[in-house]
Amino acid sequence: MKKFKYFMWYQLPAIAWAIAIFIQSSISSFATPEIGLDFEDKILHAIGYAILGYLLRRALVFQKNPFIQEYAGWLTILIGSAYAVSDEIHQSFVPGRFADVGDAIADIIGIVLVIFIYFIGKHIKEGRLKNFPIWILLIFKK
Repeated sequence: MKKFKYFMWYQLPAIAWAIAIFIQSSISSFATPEIGLDFEDKILHAIGYAILGYLLRRALVFQKNPFIQEYAGWLTILIGSAYAVSDEIHQSFVPGRFADVGDAIADIIGIVLVIFIYFIGKHIKEGRLKNFPIWILLIFKK
């Protein structure tokens, strides 16, 4: 029972968000809300994938494998980026949709940004920002 609760709390949210992204990108004519900016589509992509990055990192940190825990930040960027690219390829097969490199870049920026913010916050909390060049090398370690 403990494994089931653990899965439901840590892994399922990342899986559910990835499925939601896939379903949304499978809709032929998906209208995005207008916020009055020329690049609002890219902002929405970055936000959606920042959420995926947060949930994915959370799922990876709470794995039992020490390697996965140690490199959860890098793995989040790798897996999230691969998912973003595969989602754009998937969209190229959906009638009325097309693959856009700019969307994939916005997706990856969202993932990287949330991981960067997490680690900056963690290092500030732990008092590790005294030597700036050193912490930049350690930024993606657990």
